[in-house]
Amino acid sequence: MSDAIGVLNASAAVAVGTNTVYTVPAGHAAKVQIMFRGVAGSNSTLAVKINGMTIFTTAALTAATVSYSTSTVAHKNDAAASIVGSAVGTTIAPFAQTYMLSADDTVSFVIGTADFSSMDFQVIGTQ
Repeated sequence: MSDAIGVLNASAAVAVGTNTVYTVPAGHAAKVQIMFRGVAGSNSTLAVKINGMTIFTTAALTAATVSYSTSTVAHKNDAAASIVGSAVGTTIAPFAQTYMLSADDTVSFVIGTADFSSMDFQVIGTQ
């Protein structure tokens, strides 16, 4: 596999369970950030894990709540009408934290309790 830059992988999985979005290929390392937007089901929870370490876990979410990343926070919840892009806190963007990964390290998200109605989760960076 050659070196890559940009969106390294993406997932639109919405079902309850662990969804591995990106695994660093053998013989490579990666420097990544996460970006996502998902719409919760009734009492859904969301957790993001970088190589098995939990980065955040939400409390139970109200149905139709949008969970998303901004450039300043890994996770934020809002009503869809509040995500207007008029300020940093209302614009979906890659979270500023960069994670350094080795071969076979993973980036995953875990949906708990109830399926999300939509999810767009991206791992961006260089490999």
